Amino acid sequence: MRNRRGIVLVAFMGAVAAVAAVTVLTLYHKPALEQSSLKQDPIVRAKQLHEMGRYEEARTAYLEALAQDPNRIDALRGLVKLCRDTNDTPAAIPLLQRIVALSRDSAAHRDLALALERVGRLDAAMAAAQMAQSLKTEPAPE
Repeated sequence: MRNRRGIVLVAFMGAVAAVAAVTVLTLYHKPALEQSSLKQDPIVRAKQLHEMGRYEEARTAYLEALAQDPNRIDALRGLVKLCRDTNDTPAAIPLLQRIVALSRDSAAHRDLALALERVGRLDAAMAAAQMAQSLKTEPAPE
């Protein structure tokens, strides 16, 4: 009986050690995987930096993505979000205007209208809001 308890205890300790090893490997190897993907796509890096509050580095990464593709809407949207998070509405306006020019997205027009309103450009804000509303009510293309 004593021998059986010893075997069970050794097996249990082995299982605990295995779980601990997997946990440690997961924790320590995950950043390496993220770092390799960060080197490939500046948007992934920008979003991670943005979430960490490293705004200038995030801005640089978003701009790097735009240098590769000036019409990359996810990079433009990331910069707009960065402008919101840093209370830089004037800088968001030209970015939103580019998004609006690239897509018929009612949400982008709405965001542009709100940004224009915040800086006191009420006539332009009204026009953007009306465009957002008209895009929202347009029938979907068949």
